[in-house]
Amino acid sequence: MKNFKRILSVKFARKFNRSGKSDVPSIISEGTKIKGNINSDGIIHIDGNIEGDIKCEELIIGVKGSVKGSITAINLHLYGVLTGKATIDSLFVAKTAKLVGDATHISIAIEPGAYIDGHCIRATTPLAAENKPDLFLVDGKKVRPEDALAEAAKIAKDHFAVFINFDENHVNIEDELEDGDDYIRKILGTPVEELELSVRSSNCLKNANIKTIGELTRKTEDDIARTRNFGKKSLQEIKDKLHEWNLSLGITDLNVLKNARIETKTKEPENEA
Repeated sequence: MKNFKRILSVKFARKFNRSGKSDVPSIISEGTKIKGNINSDGIIHIDGNIEGDIKCEELIIGVKGSVKGSITAINLHLYGVLTGKATIDSLFVAKTAKLVGDATHISIAIEPGAYIDGHCIRATTPLAAENKPDLFLVDGKKVRPEDALAEAAKIAKDHFAVFINFDENHVNIEDELEDGDDYIRKILGTPVEELELSVRSSNCLKNANIKTIGELTRKTEDDIARTRNFGKKSLQEIKDKLHEWNLSLGITDLNVLKNARIETKTKEPENEA
């Protein structure tokens, strides 16, 4: 009969095991006495006597088992005696059990006939959630973990955006210019400030490290749209300003520049009469 109860308790532990780890419990058999604390990542089945604190995934205190100390576990199945404090998520107290002390739990089941001398207090946060940090410190400020992760992903995306449209066969259009194309070289080397863009659009180009008109005209609309904080209005403004120079976005063919009537907007010095 004694062996039957032990086998039944082990099967009960396996049924309620949720950790995904080995479902074979560590058994402290009847007649064994331990003084000291016990820590385990798995299941512990106690039929002996323990004086000390226990922390584990799941704990079964058998009919002959006795624990004097504090218990922290996800699941506790009490058939024997517990004297002390218990902090668990799921608590089962059998009719043969004796609980002397307070138990904090998420859920509880008590069989008729169980002896309880203490308080059963309902908790609001599972133990697994309590082990997670609510806030991280970033640059001296408190940030939620999900917000910190989102910001890290955004930074990583900006850093790797330059490789998205990388083309090994791409040739810089300025390298194809000939000696007679100085006027085109001059236009392409003109700072983007000469476009007289709004402050917002100018800042967006600075963030994208676009310094000259040549660098800007090589970008496509999709390239510009992917730039951080770049909206539709800023994109349209850039297209309109380039149009004033008879230029456009996405120019990769030198012949387009040679055939276009490019108008410089730089001010020429006035000749004094």
